[in-house]
Amino acid sequence: MISACSSDDLYADNMHYMGGCLLGDNLSEATVMFAFNSLPPDPEIVGARWRSMWMERLDRSGLWLEPWLRHQRRSDYWRRSSVCEDYSAVDCPVMAVGGWADGFTNTVFRLLQHLQVPCIGLIGPWGHKYPHQGIPGPAIGFLQEALRWWDYWLKGKPTGIMDEPALRAWLQDSVPPFAAYKVRPGRWVGEPSWPSPNIQDTTYPLHHNTLAKPGASPSPELWLNLQSPL
Repeated sequence: MISACSSDDLYADNMHYMGGCLLGDNLSEATVMFAFNSLPPDPEIVGARWRSMWMERLDRSGLWLEPWLRHQRRSDYWRRSSVCEDYSAVDCPVMAVGGWADGFTNTVFRLLQHLQVPCIGLIGPWGHKYPHQGIPGPAIGFLQEALRWWDYWLKGKPTGIMDEPALRAWLQDSVPPFAAYKVRPGRWVGEPSWPSPNIQDTTYPLHHNTLAKPGASPSPELWLNLQSPL
């Protein structure tokens, strides 16, 4: 399996509800899909049965927003399609792909941590796109990576993909705030597993308008008065 820009928790880490709040994407996605679901099948693909298929789709597709708004708490409606409810149900190797500018990056880390089957993770700088179309860049040859994955697991070819780090990620350099980037500077890094044995927690004490070096004593209590139209 290759899972790209997916969510393992449809209720709490998707486009529906986060922290108990209704997300705007809940409304926009349902509206877009209502338009898509209303389109007829292509007769060039499905043949003469296109009209009966279209009528069935119109009768059964429905407005997805209705059940999404009706199920505002975690319930069986969300559980039955959420991998996080039973990671052991996945019994085939998984390549989990995500992007830092996408809303579903957390899934890659959770799959690496909880799946009981071979799993590798790939995270680039891009948004909700396939990595070979990645924006912001740099994009990568994702089709070639997918072929390496399929050749290894389906054909037994020694592509070396399982000899590489379990997690490959684009470590982004700091850049000034901007509405949209064509390219995010950085470099590729790898981790042998997740959670990574190379990670250490570090505490940075708060000082006036800055963070102090680890181990330093916190600055004396300081009060700042802020005035904002908010």
